[in-house]
Amino acid sequence: MTRPTTPRQERKPHPRHRRTARRTSGFASRGATPGPRPRRGGGAGLRGSLHGLRRRLPPESDPASLTRAATAAEHCASTCALTATTLLRQSGHDDRTALITLLQSCTSACLRCERECREHEVMHAHCRLCVRATAACADACERILELL
Repeated sequence: MTRPTTPRQERKPHPRHRRTARRTSGFASRGATPGPRPRRGGGAGLRGSLHGLRRRLPPESDPASLTRAATAAEHCASTCALTATTLLRQSGHDDRTALITLLQSCTSACLRCERECREHEVMHAHCRLCVRATAACADACERILELL
């Protein structure tokens, strides 16, 4: 089906697409003309705002050290969770050797994590919390080992 050819009619714009005069926020009434919008962050864009943020953050001399601390914390958390699960499980048989080995492993992981996080505790609150938690966990594991 083809449309009949007729002279092109001027199409009316949809009401939402109709161009209307811009509303002013009082500039015209005060005699001022609106200029370009001021840029945020001092006119330097994203790079300038990140640079300012970088100056406010504490300096991290060795990012690899912080990565080692995070890895140690993750290892410590998984070892502590396994140790806690094993201690809470009340099984019928006692395997003292495995339990002693697990507690020694947990103590070792906690002490390593504490040593790594102690380097960053001045700059990072989460490292301060980690140092306290790992010291308490290592203490608890050593006390349980003394009882066995």
